Amino acid sequence: MKINKIHLYHVAMPLTEPWVTAYGNQADIESLFVGLESDDLIGWGECAPAPLPFYNSEYTAGAFYLALEGLGPRLINQTITSADQLTNLFAQFKGNEFAKSAFDAAWWDLNAKKKQTPLWKLIGGSNPEIEVGADIPVQTDVDKLIDLMNKSKKPIIYSGGGVINSGPEASEVLRELVQLTGFPITSTLQGLGAYPGDDNQFLGMLGMHGTYEANNAMHDCDLLINIGARFDDRITGKIDEF
Repeated sequence: MKINKIHLYHVAMPLTEPWVTAYGNQADIESLFVGLESDDLIGWGECAPAPLPFYNSEYTAGAFYLALEGLGPRLINQTITSADQLTNLFAQFKGNEFAKSAFDAAWWDLNAKKKQTPLWKLIGGSNPEIEVGADIPVQTDVDKLIDLMNKSKKPIIYSGGGVINSGPEASEVLRELVQLTGFPITSTLQGLGAYPGDDNQFLGMLGMHGTYEANNAMHDCDLLINIGARFDDRITGKIDEF
């Protein structure tokens, strides 16, 4: 397929309420939309890195600039017959996986329309349903947090060294919280000792050197309450698959 025209849009979609994380407040979701046109067909792709490079080195305005000044000019008027060819075409541009992924998704969408084949079938999909998750921001409203805790079916408390560093009173409050909620609790290595290791609600240490029960409980939970812990690679394994 020869790419005759490329459409680029940097879009900010307002959120119903601010997205609050350890990196700050975010009032909207910024996305880069890429449209690849061939003959009378157009395929669309999207990427949505953070508005600023706080989480990693990529951000939406940077992705848009690279698409406009680098990836787009490299692709325009090229005939692309495979996803591998597209990847090789962009190989000179180091990193910037978000921006590249938007072009990749757009090419696959265009290819599916060209072949008049559903995209899921073209890429080898087979499941009629796909499990999805939901990210919940830092809750500034205590009532909302309590509501989530009440609705949760498989909650877990994840504690870390921040509890230890905050002193004996923090450990005591953590113990009261666990006993009050009845939720299971796990801990990082640095957080050991903040909660009694012989208590029935304690699942053991988490991570690559942790217990089978703790890691499974974290994997399957529908509500994770983080108290004084980081999400380092000993806990998450591969960050992009966590």
